[in-house]
Amino acid sequence: MPKFNLKNSNPNPLIDLLKQLGIRYKVVNKQSQSGNLVDEIEFFPRNSQQKNQLLSVLQNYGTQLYHNVSLNVDMNVENFFNYSSNQYENITRTSTELNLPLYYVENENEQNEKFKNLKALITNTISKSFIENISDLQQSLISRSQTEINKMRNILFGNEYQKVRSKKFLDEFCYYNRIQIGSQGTHEVIGDMLRKIKFQEEMFGGLISNNNTVDVGFNINSSTDETMIAVQDVLDIINNNPLVLDTSDKLILGSDKKTSSYITNNFKKYLLVNYLNQKKIELLKTFSQMYQNEECAKEFIIYKTEKYIDNDSQPLQTFWMFEEDWKEYMDYQVKRDKTYRYELKAYSIIYGTQTQVANITETNKESIKVDMTSSPSFKMAIVDFETVSIKVSPKIPLPPYVQFLNESNAGNYIKIYLDLENDSRKEEFRIITEQDATMVQNIPTDDEGKIDFEYSIEDGKFEVFRLDEMPVSYNNFENAKILDVRNKYSSTSVVYKENLLPNKKYYYMFRAVNFIGVPSNPSPIFEVELIKDASRSKIVSRVITLEKQLIFRDKVFKNLIQIKPAFQQEVFNDQDQLVQDFNSFKKKINQISLGTAIDKVWGKKFKIRVKSKDTGKIIDLNVKFNLSKDNI
Repeated sequence: MPKFNLKNSNPNPLIDLLKQLGIRYKVVNKQSQSGNLVDEIEFFPRNSQQKNQLLSVLQNYGTQLYHNVSLNVDMNVENFFNYSSNQYENITRTSTELNLPLYYVENENEQNEKFKNLKALITNTISKSFIENISDLQQSLISRSQTEINKMRNILFGNEYQKVRSKKFLDEFCYYNRIQIGSQGTHEVIGDMLRKIKFQEEMFGGLISNNNTVDVGFNINSSTDETMIAVQDVLDIINNNPLVLDTSDKLILGSDKKTSSYITNNFKKYLLVNYLNQKKIELLKTFSQMYQNEECAKEFIIYKTEKYIDNDSQPLQTFWMFEEDWKEYMDYQVKRDKTYRYELKAYSIIYGTQTQVANITETNKESIKVDMTSSPSFKMAIVDFETVSIKVSPKIPLPPYVQFLNESNAGNYIKIYLDLENDSRKEEFRIITEQDATMVQNIPTDDEGKIDFEYSIEDGKFEVFRLDEMPVSYNNFENAKILDVRNKYSSTSVVYKENLLPNKKYYYMFRAVNFIGVPSNPSPIFEVELIKDASRSKIVSRVITLEKQLIFRDKVFKNLIQIKPAFQQEVFNDQDQLVQDFNSFKKKINQISLGTAIDKVWGKKFKIRVKSKDTGKIIDLNVKFNLSKDNI
């Protein structure tokens, strides 16, 4: 789970001095005044030099901010590929994602009945049989107007939308991406109040329409580098924003809601401000708590998930979810074999404190007394948490479970039982046949070149490879496939007969194949022998290790090939007109491009193919040139 420890980049000079010099202090008195917290603090410098340093810091104290907090939010994105429908893919081929069926309006019920105009399917309930035969039942998707498409760009679950009601239909659709958001340590302060007075949507409207955003410097995870985070003042949003939700480019899923009147809105704003005033004393941090680096309370109000197509810079859609126990979105508006990027932001209230000092007094005991006033600095921080890319594609199975069976009076045959393995793991793909490289070239890999192998419920289909002589490597099975087998009924497993010569050793290897033909990694290699005499027969099988290993001379690959941008791509173009026009590069680095070449490589993907002259084996290197910009 991504965790950010935030501290104001400008530390409190008083606390730093006290810790540096070991100056003691005590809180003499504590009281509440006009909704603020006032501490009377006495400091005890050990000598005149410390006293003068302390006085200097106190006299120049000004206003200090304290927003130390830990923010924990993560996002899990998973593709569910239930089946493939050629008919569905044919009729959606020319449609954009925003024209595809929206899961939450297609299955009709009383809470989404008002969204009938947004339906893309003519059926009242999604079913597998309908999707598989969709072009026979409707020649094209129901088209949406431009106004309706615009609404698809921002989708928000309203106050009373019951997401769980439609989950039973999830397996009926061919594929979708599930987005789940989890958070830790959030406090319930105004979120519960917003739900009670049914003011969540209006607060959301105020947050996204508020232009009074300032960048505040933070140190993240103990880094000394300053990171600017956009923040809004919570009390300012409530007091000075109309808190009205513009629905022209938003789809609000939920029950019909009457437009709040001016009087109603103001009354609810009054309730909210009054509630915060009652809570703020317990939310403020005392000087001692700040000295001990005690974390501020925080609260996640709403989560923003932006959906991009692969490497696009502009989001295609944005999904908004309020803080609640179950934060989940089913994204059906995706296409097969396309990659989508989801970026998560959280609107997080940090219940911080700002402090000022007054009444600096030197006592006859050589101590110094001050009044420190703590007042609210409740900031809404918009924090980038996580980015996840995922490709819509069927799962690749694991090597199958294998068992060899025999009947005591059987003829010259054995039975082989094969079943899909119910597990998941990451591995490098092992190429066996010439077609394998083509089959897996578009399958995403992690940074180590590994792909996800995972069980999915589908009919088991298996490849059977057999050799008459013991292999020295898996490469020996390249041209040794003898058959494909599957059950004539819907099943993850199959049992079939294999004719063998008695008292002869055979060497088997098996692979599972998904419904679009992508194979698993190979199973272990089995040595199998049908031992037979006049009265009975039995099977002897064992897993063999490849004892005869080919000897390779290792060479460092980077000594053989080098991939890097040309000089024209890397050189800083100080003759660029933008560069000439800037007096300062502050906050302008994203406007500056690198290189003098007309056709830039940055952000583009390239495929580099290396082919062995000896074996004909092919290695594809998928390369993307990323340009990282430091906005310090």
